[in-house]
Order: sequence, then structure tokens, then C-alpha cells
Amino acid sequence: MMVSNYSNKNQPHFVGNRLLVNGIEAPYLDVARGWIRLRLLNASLARAYDLRLDNDQEMLLIAQDLGFLPKAKSVKSLVLSPGERAEILLNMNEIDNVSLISGSKRSLYEKIKNMLFSGDELANNTVLELRSKGEMSAFNKQPNLTFETDAPAILQQAVAQTREFNIDVTNGLINQRRFDPRKVDVMARKGTIERWILNASLPVGFTIQGAKFVVESQGEHQLQAEELAWKDTVWVKNKTQILVKFDQASSGNYPFLFGVSNLMLEDMGCLGVLMVQ
Repeated sequence: MMVSNYSNKNQPHFVGNRLLVNGIEAPYLDVARGWIRLRLLNASLARAYDLRLDNDQEMLLIAQDLGFLPKAKSVKSLVLSPGERAEILLNMNEIDNVSLISGSKRSLYEKIKNMLFSGDELANNTVLELRSKGEMSAFNKQPNLTFETDAPAILQQAVAQTREFNIDVTNGLINQRRFDPRKVDVMARKGTIERWILNASLPVGFTIQGAKFVVESQGEHQLQAEELAWKDTVWVKNKTQILVKFDQASSGNYPFLFGVSNLMLEDMGCLGVLMVQ
């Protein structure tokens, strides 16, 4: 499922004003009453999506990118950068219909205005409307879900090296350098863990090929063990620290890449070459 926004906060980038979800604009889905599971993928070129329900109901976040969280987490909103994935559970038992939207709920006036003069804003910010059908489910209690994952264990493991990456979003540079396929920017050892510190001049998605990581902290927020899941993409809005685990080897002929998940910035060369041996 595709999703969107953050308009001018992530410029300069190409962004359209129409949101398509599995090829359809403002789709709806009839669902049985009870708990439903949605798998979300941001397949947009450059937009990030600030997702929430238009009735301000909580969602249960159960998985991100490469794996499950140790425990389902209640959230009111969720930001997905390009390439980022998430799985959520919604309780539709007592709701006739609700919409998953990007950004804030719009009044009728705002909806009409954006359809006529949207600019960089989405003409319609509805991701998916859910319509409940049938009788109420007897299984309405919020599930206490736990999952097996080794992601939190990385917090107790030794860090081999710390690296810092400063992303210049406007000029498409990482540490003041542009992508050169003939030059290795990072050499890592297979089986080791590194701490990467990410800073960006404007909010942007960051991704790593051939490795997995957990988000250690974002801004002043230190993530707890129960919030950790294996990821390969993260939204960098404030200073972000990630713990990267290198499980796969690469070679000079077939190196991995790291850098922004925004395809326009990738074309500008906002990438680096990663060698794992």
C-alpha cells in the first residue's frame, strides 16, 4: 500500500499532488468488524507520510521494515519515509467507517480548496477508507501481542566503530561528497556492529543495503528495548543514532550502497559505497 506528505519540509524534491494507493486514488475497503491488519509501504518518489486515523483513534504498531517489535505499541501517528514499511492493527469492531489519512484531518472547505489549488499539498489526503460490515465481533479485547525478535539484544553488544554522516539535502551530498562508484566510502567487517550518527539539513529518509539496524535514538528521545525492530530505512528529522549490524559480505564488483531513500536525491549522487568483508 502506498502513502504521503510533509510537503515543503522536504524540498527541493519532485512531489505530485495526487496520492495513489495500489493504483487507486482515495480507495475504500469493506472489512468485517473486529481487528484488521494493514501492511503499509511508502512507494513514493520523495514524499514522507504522516499517517493517522481521522477519528484520532490509536493504532497498534507491530512491525517495521525487516521485523516485528518485541511488543505491539499503541501510536496515534506514524511517519513513513520513501521505502519505509510498517504493519499496524486497527480495531474496527465499534466503528462504521474510518479513514487512514496523511497529515491532519481536513474540513469540507479545506478539501474543496485543496482539490482546486493544492500546490505541493495533496489534493486528497485520504490513504484508505475502511467501512465495517456485519455483526460486532465477540473478540473485541485489545490483544496483548508479543513477538520473538533478537533486535533488542544489539543494545548489549560491543560497538566496533562510530561513524558520523552529515546529509546536505539541498545539494545532494553526504559529508560534503558526491557518489563515486569507484571509491569505497565505508569499509566494515562482517559480523560487527557500528554506531552511525545521522544528521540532515532537511528531513529525509536514509537507507542501507545489505545490512540491518535498530534506531537507538532520535533527537532527545532514547528508544526503549520494547520499541526496537530491525530496519533498513529511517526518517532523519533530528539527529538520529542507529546501531548497524553487518551480516552480509559484499565485494568490489558488487558493493552495497547507503544514503538517502529519496530517488531524486539519489540521482543527484546523495549515496555512498559500502564494502563488507
